[in-house]
Amino acid sequence: NAGAGWYREDCLTWAMVETNIDNNELTIPEGTKEKLQKIKDSGIEIVCILNGTNGKSYANLDAQIEAFARYCGFVADELEGIVDHYEIWNEWNGREGDNTADTYAKVLSAAYTAVKNENNTVIGCVTAGIDYEWIDDVLENLNGTKAMDAVSVHSYPWTKADGVNEAEFVADATLLQGVLQKHSLDIPIWLTEVGFSTFEGDVVWIEPCTKDEQLNSLVLVNAMNKAYGLFDKVIQYCFHDRANIAGVQSNWGLVNCWQRGYTENPEAELTPYGAKPSYLGIAAMNYFIGGNTEYQGMIKDATDRAYAFKFINNNIGKNVMLCINGALDTTTQKNIELDTQKVKMYDKYGNFIGETISETGNFTFEISSEPMYVTW
Repeated sequence: NAGAGWYREDCLTWAMVETNIDNNELTIPEGTKEKLQKIKDSGIEIVCILNGTNGKSYANLDAQIEAFARYCGFVADELEGIVDHYEIWNEWNGREGDNTADTYAKVLSAAYTAVKNENNTVIGCVTAGIDYEWIDDVLENLNGTKAMDAVSVHSYPWTKADGVNEAEFVADATLLQGVLQKHSLDIPIWLTEVGFSTFEGDVVWIEPCTKDEQLNSLVLVNAMNKAYGLFDKVIQYCFHDRANIAGVQSNWGLVNCWQRGYTENPEAELTPYGAKPSYLGIAAMNYFIGGNTEYQGMIKDATDRAYAFKFINNNIGKNVMLCINGALDTTTQKNIELDTQKVKMYDKYGNFIGETISETGNFTFEISSEPMYVTW
C-alpha cells in the first residue's frame, strides 16, 4: 500500500542454511520459503543476500569458495520460481580480515556459476559506501569474465549539520558509472541500502536525525536519484526498527519495532509496527513521484540548495513538482513560471494544503526541507 515493489531478504545466510557443517547438510530454514512465496504472490519482487560463514570458515581459500558456491546454488535451486535476484555477499569491502578485491572476484565468479540461469539475476560487489575504487579493483581482477548482471552499493549520506550531502551522493554515483564505462560494462547499478537512523544516543561515526529529518532526507535522495539518473533500483534500509532505541543499527526503519514497550521511557512506549513519519512520507512520495512518472527537469539556483523537481505522473494524469530544500532549517522563496494558471499544493504526507491562482502563470513558493508537492 505504501508503493514499495521490492523486498530484500537477509535471513538465508550460509550458517542458517548449512546447519550441519560436518556432513555438508543444507536446508532452507522452516517457514522461510512459505514467507517468501507470500511476498512474491503479493506482487513484490525479492532480492536475496547470499552471505556469511558456515560457522567454521570464511570463503577465502579454494575449498571454502567451492563450499560457499555450493550453498549459493542450493538456495537458488530451492527458491526457483520464488526468488530471481541474488546479491553475492554483503559489504565484503568493509569486512574484517580478507576484504581484498581479488579474493572477492573469485568468490563472485564461483557464486555466479552456481546461481546463474535464464531467470536469475546475480548482483555483485554490494559495497559499504559507493566504493567505486574497490569495484574498479574487482573488475580488474575479473579481467572481462562475466560474473554479475548488476552491481550494487550502499549509501548513508547524512551529516547533522547539513542533512543529506546530495552533492557528494551524486558525485560518487557518477564516478561509479564512469568505472563501469571504463570496463565497457553495461549493467544496471542498484542502491540496495540507503537510510537515515533515528537512534537516541552518542556515536562517534554517525549522528542521529529526527524522525522528520529521516522522512525529508529519504524524499530528497530519491528525487536526486531520479533527476540525475544514478541508480536503476533504490531499496530503503530497513522496514522496521529493532529493540534498542539507542542503537544506530536498530533505528533505520520506517515503522516501529514489533515488540511492545521496548524502551525504558514509559511515555515513549511505541505501538508495535506503528508508522514513523517516514512511512507515511514514503507512501506520499511514491504516489506523487514514484512508479509511473517521467522526470521532466529541475529548477534550481546555483547559489542555494532549494530544488523544484518536475514530473509527469501518468497514474493521476497530472504534472507534479516536488519542492524541497537540502539545507536544514532554511526556507528559500522562489518564483517559478509554470504552464498553468492554477496549482494545488500538498504537504509531505499528501494532505491538501491549498490552491493558488496566477493569471500570468508565475507562482511564488516557500521551499524548506519539508517536502511539498504541487500539481496541475
